[in-house]
Amino acid sequence: MSFGPKTGLFFIFVVAALVPASGYDNAMGTGARSLRWPKGPIKIAISTSLSAFGTGIRSGSSANEAFLRSLQKWEEVANIDFEIVSTEASAISPSGAYGDGISIVTIGSDSENILAFAKDNANAPALTRVFYDNHGQITEADMVLNPVQAFSSDHVPGTYDLETVFTHEIGHLLGLKHSYVPSAAMFDGVLRNSVVVFDAHPNTLSKDDVTKIRGLYGPPVSSIECCAAIKGKAGELSMAWLQDTQTGALVQMIRSNADGEFEFNGLEFGRYEVFAQPVDKDGLTPATDLGERKVDGIDTIPAIRLSANRTSSFALEYIGFTGQVSKRALRVSRGQLYRVTVAGKGLGQDGLSFGATTRKIGLTPLRLDTRDVPGGMSAVGLEMNIDSTIHQGQYSIFAEDRAGNRRYFVGAIWVE
Repeated sequence: MSFGPKTGLFFIFVVAALVPASGYDNAMGTGARSLRWPKGPIKIAISTSLSAFGTGIRSGSSANEAFLRSLQKWEEVANIDFEIVSTEASAISPSGAYGDGISIVTIGSDSENILAFAKDNANAPALTRVFYDNHGQITEADMVLNPVQAFSSDHVPGTYDLETVFTHEIGHLLGLKHSYVPSAAMFDGVLRNSVVVFDAHPNTLSKDDVTKIRGLYGPPVSSIECCAAIKGKAGELSMAWLQDTQTGALVQMIRSNADGEFEFNGLEFGRYEVFAQPVDKDGLTPATDLGERKVDGIDTIPAIRLSANRTSSFALEYIGFTGQVSKRALRVSRGQLYRVTVAGKGLGQDGLSFGATTRKIGLTPLRLDTRDVPGGMSAVGLEMNIDSTIHQGQYSIFAEDRAGNRRYFVGAIWVE
């Protein structure tokens, strides 16, 4: 299968299997509650097991240094301060109402650590167990790297990248849940290092990560005009997201409650365009543009019911280079031309066009071919042109039919 004479490339359709990024474990169960640490320094004890011989950390890789770099990322974007100490202990606290009051980072092979990765968490690279009080204030957060997995800081194939894993787990330690944005550090999916061209190292914080952590702790300096909020109600369970009106870059994506109520927090003052896309079993209901909002405080969008009788017969689910696709975002550079593959449901039909949320990303179909694509999906080869003047950030792409119905792959492109 080829993209056609314009590319001359052999098309191999490979779907990368994402491993759950972590076994996030709120020890008491949180529901929809937001958790955060009380004001003041957050004390973290680094276990000496992270530098011990004979663990899954590759020789020559410093877990301590990777952890400190990851902490710094979060400190730089929000009003957070960490206090670091060392400990000989290596076991996390057992799940339950109370821990031992010490927030530890470890890779020790203690029985409690091994037990944490039983059943559904067996293949996860790490787990963070969070304890909190009746007011939603975090009292302890224990982080453990899976003792039976391999880690490195030099991208050795078959290992997990230490900084990627730590950046994600620190988000949980601070109270964040998993993100729905594929370019976010908090996205629930991580790839082992590989020779295949995938973005296996999403250790840079996305705008989605930054706004959500500021929603909990505020900005790092008072000079930033932050933080605003936008509330709305879509009338049904939906995914809702914001993009910057001026640039088209993705700002934040959230999932509503069952009644369609959603709230974006941690926003810098400015103008945003709001979108919602119903969550349905087939994943085919088109998105709705809820309009532009200018915010410098708390803004409420008038309630709207997304049209249940609108439907499409296509959806974008995967993206990658030359047929090697995953649900992770593609990292690209300004001023470059790429050949990419998008895959999903119904992309083989006539009349579909493809676009992005900014005119500075051009998408031109090269050839469509539905043969040999697993799972009943179809794939499209696209030429993607990244303008040299585009702003750094995450951008969404979409497929659109002749009736104007659009389905989005939100945050599919990360421009560095």
